[in-house]
Amino acid sequence: MRLLIKHQAHLKYKEQETADNENEAGDDEDEIDNFKAVPDPSKIGRHTPMHWASYHGHIKVVWLLLKEKMNPLLIDIHGNNCIHQAAANSQIKVLKCFM
Repeated sequence: MRLLIKHQAHLKYKEQETADNENEAGDDEDEIDNFKAVPDPSKIGRHTPMHWASYHGHIKVVWLLLKEKMNPLLIDIHGNNCIHQAAANSQIKVLKCFM
């Protein structure tokens, strides 16, 4: 994993996150609508390395990805974030890491 990060393999997921955030920001960045409709996960969701590591309980990989500023709250095509993935496979150490 360190070799992949060294060769910047994780950046394509970070770039997508940045683009998604810019699209959602709109014109009024000061106003946040907490009751906006949830986006369709099948259109915007991605299964990231953080999702995989969370589900399989690879705590060291999760820590490395968090250190590289990967967002654990990105959703996959089913609408699950990394916390959901860790809980689905009973990965207690990963859940504690996110807390």
